[in-house]
Amino acid sequence: MPPGWANPIRVTLAWDDLPYDPAVDQGADTRAPKLINDLDLLVVDPNGIVHYPWQLNQIVRDENQNSIPDDQQHCGTTYTVSGQIQPQPTTSAGQPDGMIPLTGFPPAIHGKDHLNNVEVVDVPPPQRWPAVLGVLLSPFPQPAGNWTIQVTGFSITTNYGTRPVGPQRFSLLGPFPLSLAPEATPPAAPSGVRVQ
Repeated sequence: MPPGWANPIRVTLAWDDLPYDPAVDQGADTRAPKLINDLDLLVVDPNGIVHYPWQLNQIVRDENQNSIPDDQQHCGTTYTVSGQIQPQPTTSAGQPDGMIPLTGFPPAIHGKDHLNNVEVVDVPPPQRWPAVLGVLLSPFPQPAGNWTIQVTGFSITTNYGTRPVGPQRFSLLGPFPLSLAPEATPPAAPSGVRVQ
């Protein structure tokens, strides 16, 4: 990152996932997540603070239905993802779309995303220096040092039905040029990739 960077930082990860094949997943819950390959994006600032992507309406649970915190969701973890709310079709008066509850959806939060093949991490802009005599001073710059953008293969499939699956390729976009660490390769089961 350029020295003195005082703007917000947005990093976006995107990948083309395999198309879902209901013949491969016969008997699976039709409401279950359909990602075949699940990548995770994290941004770690020079102070060691981990910044997670945005997510909406996700609860990650273990086989005993206990919620799994983000920092304990590791590659190979057995989990299920469910919505915080489960809207039901209804014909209630005053509810224009029967799939959207009257209370609306919960707000987006930061956390590991296991439902989408596009993930976005936003690091907010630094705080500004306090105003002195009504004059707003320059903002604090983002922390100086090495920032780490980490892409991990949380769940990577080696074979999907009769189709062999190679390493999962992906794209990263950020506000400044990225340099790859020497070990950077597309995630393959079960390893990941680290980009600095």
